[in-house]
Amino acid sequence: MKLIKKTIGKIVYGTTQIISKLFDALISFIEITVSLVKSAMSLFFGFLMVGGCFLVLIMLGPLTFTLLTEPNLLLFIIFIIIYPLLGTILLAYIKYFKYMVTEYLFDLSNHLINDKNRRFNSFIEYGEEYKRKEYAKKEKERRERQYQQQKEWEEKFKRWQQYSGDRQYNWYGQSNYQTYTNPNIDFKKKYEESCDILDISYNANKDEIRKAFRKKAKKYHPDVNDSPDASNLFKKINDAYEFLNDTNIERYRNIE
Repeated sequence: MKLIKKTIGKIVYGTTQIISKLFDALISFIEITVSLVKSAMSLFFGFLMVGGCFLVLIMLGPLTFTLLTEPNLLLFIIFIIIYPLLGTILLAYIKYFKYMVTEYLFDLSNHLINDKNRRFNSFIEYGEEYKRKEYAKKEKERRERQYQQQKEWEEKFKRWQQYSGDRQYNWYGQSNYQTYTNPNIDFKKKYEESCDILDISYNANKDEIRKAFRKKAKKYHPDVNDSPDASNLFKKINDAYEFLNDTNIERYRNIE
């Protein structure tokens, strides 16, 4: 009986490896094609920005006629335009589905081969584990960015305090005057720009900042917004929210 279980477990393990590689190939294909389409669209919009509008107007008549007489071409153009959005959404689902299926099967094979207890008993539970790991990963990245950002600002304020106390620095035995810009000016500008991005007042509290962030993030998330600059706006929104933390709120109020 044990031999049969181990044999079945090895078959499940080998099959799962093949499934995992197929998922990886599909993910790579979608990532590459989405990247290529985004690059092509960026070039096209860049062309329009540098004077291509006039040429587009000239071609608009013949192009419109062609699109009306060739519906398949029109459908293809529409598909190309929305493909980056569809591809991004599809990637998220495929990665979720891959983790759920492969982890379930790998765990099952380990149970059959080594008689180990399974972590979960259903696909859904493995899917929930994936969501938890993704959330933890994003939170870790966010905290790391926030930590690095705060470290840079602390260094700027520290250098400014040293500079204000003693304008003359000695490097390698030579007298040299180092000039620094008051970081309060840049900090205040950055803070107020972050508030403007979230459409909140400069005196907004943490709760108001959080609500504004959720509203903006929901509106401009690349998965639901097909605007060409949605990804860039979404990044700015996240950066603004990360900057408007408790430490920086307190610092801004002390500056004023």
